[in-house]
Amino acid sequence: MNDLVNKSISAEFLQKNFNEAINNVKNNNFIEALNKFENINSFKKNNPKILSLISFCYYNLNNYIKAEKYISKAIALDPNESGYYINKGNILKGQKKFLLAEKIYLKSIKLFKNSAELYYNLGVLYADQHKYDLAIRSYKKSLMIDNKNKFTLNNMGSALKKLGKFKKSKEFHQNAILIDPFFNDAQYNLSFLLLSEGQFIEGWLKYESRKKSLDITKILNIPKTKIWDGNQFNSTLVVHAEQGVGDEILISSLYNELFNRQKNLCIFCDKRLIKIFERSFSEIKFVDRKSSFTFIKQSKHIFSFSLGQYFRTDIKSFYNNSKKWLYSNHKIDKKIQNLIPKSNKVKIGISWKSPSSRQNNKDISLLKMISIMPKDLFELINLQYGNIKDDKDEIWKKAKRQLILLENIDYKNDFDSLISLIVNCDAVVTSDNITAHFAGALGKKTFLLVPVDAFWYWQTKKTKSIWYPTINIYRQNELNNWDHPINKLKYDLNDLFNKKAQDLLK
Repeated sequence: MNDLVNKSISAEFLQKNFNEAINNVKNNNFIEALNKFENINSFKKNNPKILSLISFCYYNLNNYIKAEKYISKAIALDPNESGYYINKGNILKGQKKFLLAEKIYLKSIKLFKNSAELYYNLGVLYADQHKYDLAIRSYKKSLMIDNKNKFTLNNMGSALKKLGKFKKSKEFHQNAILIDPFFNDAQYNLSFLLLSEGQFIEGWLKYESRKKSLDITKILNIPKTKIWDGNQFNSTLVVHAEQGVGDEILISSLYNELFNRQKNLCIFCDKRLIKIFERSFSEIKFVDRKSSFTFIKQSKHIFSFSLGQYFRTDIKSFYNNSKKWLYSNHKIDKKIQNLIPKSNKVKIGISWKSPSSRQNNKDISLLKMISIMPKDLFELINLQYGNIKDDKDEIWKKAKRQLILLENIDYKNDFDSLISLIVNCDAVVTSDNITAHFAGALGKKTFLLVPVDAFWYWQTKKTKSIWYPTINIYRQNELNNWDHPINKLKYDLNDLFNKKAQDLLK
């Protein structure tokens, strides 16, 4: 009788801990879940599902070694469960063991030929390695098995965009939305395509699907009634910064128009931009975006890119952009001018990479970039921040070119000196990074090189920026191949030199 009671208590104890563990997994409390699984230690040793759940917990805690150990045990106990192979592939991918992950997926696909999920995860693996052709092939096979999977359709659209196949990309995102109209990731991805095509009204509407806008009341702890609707009111409008510094500079092109509509403004921004913005928009208050700030109850709020829906609704509205809306410090301009060696050559400010890039294929070889700038005609002035020693050494070793680097400027943090350096250049040649945004907002003649899947604000076909009137755009026609835009830029740079020479002769 006592044995039966003990067994009953033991079973009840196991079930209780199992249920609590599952609830913790569902709520992302992975450490607590592991503690509960430990209480059913004897049971878990021979239960592949529990071993898989333990592996899942360790995976989410970034403990890939233990995650792999437990999922391998689960597979050994039950080799007929496709989900275990997917989990192991994801664990290997988390460790950047891409070849091993690929082998796991390919091996398991032979075992489970009709698993759309396996093909999907293989596609994700390829996309993570920027092998977009292979990713598309895997997504296609997944869709042949399950053509109603919104995640596969959305990922297919994203992979096609990477290859510059914008029309097909758009179709897949739209199909994902047809399956689930509230699928925010697909709405967000589609918004980029619409905005880059010039469909601004619909594009901005779908752009509002981004998580920050959806959660504005939660993030800012304000009621929906305090979100600005674009109409003038008798209090302060608070504009909250989002995304990177380049994006902040881009959206600052709207600030003069915003001030004309709403006089009391408080705008959050990167602290490195405050002096520049205060100088350029003297009647607007700017606050460090990382600081805590108390708002009066009558204030209304908006995220910065949500301003687009009120001020950039068609191509004509971009005509309001002046050629210049940011201003440098004249004293610093003069100081920088004295630091640059005197020369009759064309002074080209140059920047070729983005150290914290959200896009893997924006960077360009400095050696390739300067190959179209003869050293007897062009002076190269560094505008690039970060570690550039290897690039600098390479162009000296292979091309005997010097890059003028002002050692006393903190290129990353001293934006006032950086923009004065840009002002002192005759023109700027740059990849898509902060330099491009600064140069455009300063009204400097700028030659911008962008990848085939350029960010939405550079559009898909235009050769002149609609956001920055002085930026000329040179775009790839093939992923990772810079030959076409570089060769096209070569002729325009020659024209620039000829004009400079003519001005000197006057």
